[in-house]
Amino acid sequence: MPTRVPINWSTRKRSRGSKHLVRHSVLLLSDLPHAELADLARWVENRGFDGIWYADERFYHEPYVGLAAIAMSTEKIFLGPGVTDPKSRHPGLTASAINSINEMSGGRALLGIGAGKSGFHNLGLTTARSAVGIKEAVVAIRRLLEGERVTLDGEVVYLDDAGMRVDSEPVPICVAANGPLTLRTAGEVADIVMIPHCRSLDLLAHKMRSVEEGVERAGRDSMPEVILRLDTSVDEDGAAAEHMAKTRLGRTLWAAYPRIPFLEALDIPLPEELDRRLRDAGPFQYTFDLTAFERFADAIPDEILAAVCLAGTPSQVAEQVAVFESAGVNEVNIHPVPPSGKVQEDVMDLYAAAVMSRPD
Repeated sequence: MPTRVPINWSTRKRSRGSKHLVRHSVLLLSDLPHAELADLARWVENRGFDGIWYADERFYHEPYVGLAAIAMSTEKIFLGPGVTDPKSRHPGLTASAINSINEMSGGRALLGIGAGKSGFHNLGLTTARSAVGIKEAVVAIRRLLEGERVTLDGEVVYLDDAGMRVDSEPVPICVAANGPLTLRTAGEVADIVMIPHCRSLDLLAHKMRSVEEGVERAGRDSMPEVILRLDTSVDEDGAAAEHMAKTRLGRTLWAAYPRIPFLEALDIPLPEELDRRLRDAGPFQYTFDLTAFERFADAIPDEILAAVCLAGTPSQVAEQVAVFESAGVNEVNIHPVPPSGKVQEDVMDLYAAAVMSRPD
């Protein structure tokens, strides 16, 4: 089995003087006005997080404008799109955009790229050949960021003698992957693999086998770094946090229904009542309005919640995160899901105090 060695982060500033092996970052949706985003980014940095991943979702704010606002309002944290794709944005233009963010931030940029889905139906796009598109995009973008001129006539990506000026260090590339094809692709070409909805160490081991296959197929001598992207709800009222996490989890389950791969991997049966509610709901509705998923929450058992989300009181969440260091996880990326009456800063504040401030 290939060994896992971390990326050389020596050229990238860190927000904490922590001795912990695991970094902690935040996923922010691109719905805030840019002035509010800049204020929130400063708050996130001052609270001690290592980085911000900023969503590339249609049709919210333009992510590279938002990343520019984050770059200009912070000094230490890393930042990048979480995540872009090779279909809605041409990889050549993505390379140019992330190169600009890297220069603007003083070398703090990372590039997150995945299959994409948001807004595809509006743009006449599909997710067909996603793994091929990701691989071709990563190869092309990396070469462009290294200052090469690139010609590529791929299945998804086309470039003809493209090049650009590069004045800063190359940007690490993170592939967001969930299914076996994209996980293997991450193993082949990524500096970092970001795995969503995966708190269970058994589920992580299942997914990492696909990453390892990709590493071995490509003949690489080391594994990519590993980020777990987890919906996270923390509150002194643990029951309220778990209820909101289950509401958000309803979105994940509905989007995958009727075949929910992580349940199959863990041999967890879909409860009859939850199955009925998901079936009766009809086709998935792409929205971040959590009220659309409230109907599923009380039918989701704790066993399913524990497989994919961080949820509970601060001490409970700290215990849930503590196991990741020994599992070889390099970063925990939280998407804060506040309980009713709370805001995302409340979740991040409790998480930081409980998880990031614990003694070595």
